[in-house]
Amino acid sequence: MRNHVARTGRASARRCSAVCALFPTVFALLFLYGCAAVGSALDPVPDEPARPSAELEPEEVVRIQLEAFAAADGEDLDGELLYSFASPDFRAAFDGPEEFADHFTRRPYGALVGHREARYRPLELEGRFARQEVTVVTDEGEERRYGFLLLEQTGGDCDGCWLVESVRAFLD
Repeated sequence: MRNHVARTGRASARRCSAVCALFPTVFALLFLYGCAAVGSALDPVPDEPARPSAELEPEEVVRIQLEAFAAADGEDLDGELLYSFASPDFRAAFDGPEEFADHFTRRPYGALVGHREARYRPLELEGRFARQEVTVVTDEGEERRYGFLLLEQTGGDCDGCWLVESVRAFLD
C-alpha cells in the first residue's frame, strides 16, 4: 500500500509541476486578454462633430469656430461645421457651406485659417447678443484681431442656441 501511495504521490507531483509550470503562462494570457477586453470597452468614443446646442455658451461657440479655422490649411476648411454655427441671417448671405468657407480663406479673414494661437478678450454679453474679440497669431507671427457677434436664437430647431451673426476683421 505504501508503494502505491508513493507511486501515485510521485505521479501527482509530476502532474502538479507540469500544471504549475503552465500557470504563469496561462495567467499572463488571461490577464492580457482581460486587459484588452476592458481597455477596448473603456476606450473613448471618437468625438462627434460639434453641433449647435442650447447647452453651449457663446465662448464655446467661438472656440469651436476657431478650432476649426486653426485645424485647416485652406484646402480642408470645415465649411459644414462653420456654416452650422452661423445664424440664419448670416447663412443667407452665402450659397451654402462651401461658399461660406471660401469667404474666410480670403482677405481680411485668411489669417484665421491655420492660425497657431488664439487669445480671447473677455466676452461682452448684452441680452441675447454676445461679442467676443479674439486675436489670432499666424504661423508667420502676424497678429490679427477679429470680433465675433453672436445672437441667442429664439424658436425653431435651435431655440436657445448661440449662433454667429457676423465676424468682423479689425484692420489695425
